[in-house]
Amino acid sequence: MIIDVYKQIIQEAHEKGIYVYGATITPFKNNGYYTEDHEKGRQHLNNWMRTTDLLDGVIELEHAVRDPQDPASMHKDFLFENDYLHPNAKGYEAMGHIVDLELFTTRKPWSENKK
Repeated sequence: MIIDVYKQIIQEAHEKGIYVYGATITPFKNNGYYTEDHEKGRQHLNNWMRTTDLLDGVIELEHAVRDPQDPASMHKDFLFENDYLHPNAKGYEAMGHIVDLELFTTRKPWSENKK
């Protein structure tokens, strides 16, 4: 399962003193890859990121670009060539604005912070 791989990556990064931030998976309904099972998997992974104590923070990319009327879809204003998967420049800008830059500027090195 992908979460097991995430856990391994997080552990290995932490062993090297590196902070690990999760970034939620953006919605992709109407893309050819989309199925209800893929959507359940995306939601499961995003919920795990939001609730695990293993990550040092979470960046809510999903919230930046989802359609409030249909949260499984990217908002139409953010679609690149209507592939329903990739954001356009406005979508990337919205995702950039949702990142709390203090995640990268106000913390001690991970190894010092976890003592």
